[in-house]
Amino acid sequence: MLKGIVNNITTTVMSDSHNIQIIDAEGVFNEEIKQKMIDWDVYNAGFKYFLVAILGAQSSGKSTLLNHLFGTDFIVMNQHVRTRTTEGIWAGKVGNNNHNLLIFDVEGTDSRERKDENGLFERKSSLFSLALSEVLIVNIWETNIGRYQGAGFSLLSIVFDMNLRLFLTTSVSKTLLMFAIRCHNPESDLNQLIGILMEDMEDIWEGCNKPDKFADSSLHDFFDFEFIPFADFKASDEKKEIFLGQIEDLKSRFLDTEGEQFQQLRTYKKSIPADGLPDYMRNIWKIIDEEQDLNLPSQRRLLAGYRCDEMMKDALNSFLESVEELKSTVQNGKIVLEFGNILSTNVEKYLEEYDTHAKRYELEVYEEKRNELYTRLNAFCKELFGTLVLLIQTSTIQNFKKDVHLLLGDQHKLVENFGSKMKRVYEKTLSDYEEKLHLCEVDVFNWSLVNEIEYVNNILNDTVQRERENQLSLLYSEVKEQLQMKFTTQLTRPFKDSKEDMWEEIGVFFGKKEEEIINEYTNHLIDFGCTEEEIVEKTKSVDDIARGAIKDSVTKFASRLGDHMDRKFAELFNEDKGISRRWGDYSENEITQFYKTAIYETERMVNLFSILRIDESDLELSFFEYENEQLRFSEDIPDISRDLIVIDPQESLDLLDSFRAKAKREYQSAQDERENAKYRGGVPKIFWAILLILGANEMYLVGYMIIFNPFLLFLFTLIFGGAFIIYYFGLWPLLEPMVYSKIRDVRGMVEENIPGMAKEKTE
Repeated sequence: MLKGIVNNITTTVMSDSHNIQIIDAEGVFNEEIKQKMIDWDVYNAGFKYFLVAILGAQSSGKSTLLNHLFGTDFIVMNQHVRTRTTEGIWAGKVGNNNHNLLIFDVEGTDSRERKDENGLFERKSSLFSLALSEVLIVNIWETNIGRYQGAGFSLLSIVFDMNLRLFLTTSVSKTLLMFAIRCHNPESDLNQLIGILMEDMEDIWEGCNKPDKFADSSLHDFFDFEFIPFADFKASDEKKEIFLGQIEDLKSRFLDTEGEQFQQLRTYKKSIPADGLPDYMRNIWKIIDEEQDLNLPSQRRLLAGYRCDEMMKDALNSFLESVEELKSTVQNGKIVLEFGNILSTNVEKYLEEYDTHAKRYELEVYEEKRNELYTRLNAFCKELFGTLVLLIQTSTIQNFKKDVHLLLGDQHKLVENFGSKMKRVYEKTLSDYEEKLHLCEVDVFNWSLVNEIEYVNNILNDTVQRERENQLSLLYSEVKEQLQMKFTTQLTRPFKDSKEDMWEEIGVFFGKKEEEIINEYTNHLIDFGCTEEEIVEKTKSVDDIARGAIKDSVTKFASRLGDHMDRKFAELFNEDKGISRRWGDYSENEITQFYKTAIYETERMVNLFSILRIDESDLELSFFEYENEQLRFSEDIPDISRDLIVIDPQESLDLLDSFRAKAKREYQSAQDERENAKYRGGVPKIFWAILLILGANEMYLVGYMIIFNPFLLFLFTLIFGGAFIIYYFGLWPLLEPMVYSKIRDVRGMVEENIPGMAKEKTE
């Protein structure tokens, strides 16, 4: 009946989805641990996990303590059936992706179910927990402190001894041993209890069989100790509250990742990535599990193992002594190109020396130790070779950068034939590097130098690509500047003329200049080693730049198109070869014809500059059409790309309406001036003949006075000279409005100051 109850408990635990049995009661490792870690979202956590294990006697409340402390749900003992509850080693997980806490619940010691095999499994499970956990909780009752068996010190003695022999032969990794003192009586002196425990620990340590390397080591070189008292939570409600408070204090140390105490716990990290933990645990358990079969081998095998190991060490030490000078030279930063030859000679020498003496012993042991010797020689040479490779790589990269600097010069400018020059520098540098590597290679080991060559090749390529991109950027900027300069400066005249074939002229100019620049640009790109796809892409960008430059120029001109139209209309309507027209000299029909011609030529500018028509296929695009030689908005506007529109239709109409209103006023002003001139110029010619006959004497007298009077002569010259200049250059139309305005002003002033004149005007 009792066995059935235990089996039921075990079956229930095995089906628990939160925990997993890593090692079962028979010592079999569970390969499902990897999938479980994936399910827990721990497998890809890197180093963001922490591992805590607990050891202690059977039925001492280990699982209960873990459940209270970490919120796990490990199966606890049935009070009615005092048998082992935890079989083997179980694992659970708490925390989140930023901090994953793995908990090991280990089968209790002194299990009566295991009987004679109890000590063997205790040793394995305890050593497994110690090897993996950063913190090892030792669960001990206060009443057992000072008792050798009750406190589990026999188990700790085994753990200390095995830990030294199996895991700490090369490096020391501390573990925190945290003693959980259960059912602590507040009246007991805690410091005294700690002193007893530490004294017992020191005694156990002194009794351990230590390797020579650690003969003088201290217990504290390998372990740190902490002692946490816990009240008996079943004794009373008051003690239960104390127990829960102690639980919360300890819990914060493990779960408060920002706390100072947690940061101290990090110093015990084993530095095993989470994705490697399943394999690591499997290998550790394998080593520990195999320890149970360490029966004394046969005398022959034992002798072979001892002698082959001794000869292997002698050969290795002799080799190390022979290459000590070479090692020192390389580690001091000097490149030794005879490195490969020296090491190859010595490796072959001492392998042969080992073979000569060790072949007399058991073949399997001989080959095993020879492979070990070969591996250790290979590891030493590979490590030293790595140091030398680093020196060669550093030197190669530095020299390459110097050569690149010489190629580019101090000025950040475009280098002629950059691609071919850079290619020569790159190929020579890589060839020299590979040659040095092969000289330093140890042929005995058949190393692959692919990674070393690829590493430097990548760095050189990165430098080449970086400088290539810089040069391409400079080239692109130069091409862009040339395009913008050519199109900006050479489009001024076509814009000013605004002829009907303006866009045909621009299209021809665009195609010619763009082709010249693209051909030159393509030659540079070929030198840079660009692929056909890159060339197509980059030349396409040149086309975009050219079109953009034209559009920018058109847009800039169009932004003041109203002013340009006013100026063009004035030149065509008000001027004749740069000289202002005197409208009194023209008929009404002539003025109207001038107006129509100027209107037609000027309004055309709105149509020309509203849409880009670089491509021949776009020449017919327009928002307008002519009807009776008059521009009007088209009722059937074609589908025009937004990128081609410079002035949208509504703005074009507004611009056209504004211009027409101004032009109409100019036309009306010209007609008015013509009418005014007709009345101002109506004096009969007979009047001038009579004036000349009757006023001859007076004219003679005035002429005499002017000639012989310097002041009058100067005044006469000034007046008639100014009149001649005004007449000759056609300035009177400009001065006439001002003259008449001043006359009106003077007349107004006179009328205001002379009452008689004002009255006469009123009458």
